Amino acid sequence: MRVVGQRMSQFVFFNLVGQGSLALGIGDTDISIWSITLANIQGYAGHLSEYPLSLVWGDGFSAYGLTKGGDIGWVESLARFGMPFFLMHAVGLTRLIVAGVRGARATSRTEGPCAPRLYRRGLIEFAVSVILMALIMDVHYSVWSAKAVLPIVFFALAIFHRDLPGARRPRDQKVVP
Repeated sequence: MRVVGQRMSQFVFFNLVGQGSLALGIGDTDISIWSITLANIQGYAGHLSEYPLSLVWGDGFSAYGLTKGGDIGWVESLARFGMPFFLMHAVGLTRLIVAGVRGARATSRTEGPCAPRLYRRGLIEFAVSVILMALIMDVHYSVWSAKAVLPIVFFALAIFHRDLPGARRPRDQKVVP
């Protein structure tokens, strides 16, 4: 790596090997991503043994319940929302992403020389990217309590409601192109 120099190349290589060892559970350490995930699931199971209704209603956004701020975000989201709401938001946001991708494709197929359709497609793609980013981030860190992320997610949901072809709207509301 002549661009960054020998010292930086060694540093990057050493860190990449360390990240691979952590993910695969090999090397000198006995810590892997799988052992961390299992420890978080066991901690959540212990929490459920003390507070079984937490599985249904969740802990909410307070300091009550399972300790938040670990490395496995989906377990924290499950603890925060409870099983029914966790499944609803996971399935609902996944369906919204699929509908957004289809809507962006449909918008590009009917795209003409006028700019508003291109603009609508870009908005839908932005909304899909934001929701997808939130779901991918939630695998590692729970993003639902982050003050910087949640407003952007709500903004993306509003874009879906306004610009997604076939979105349900009240009968008297008109869509401005």
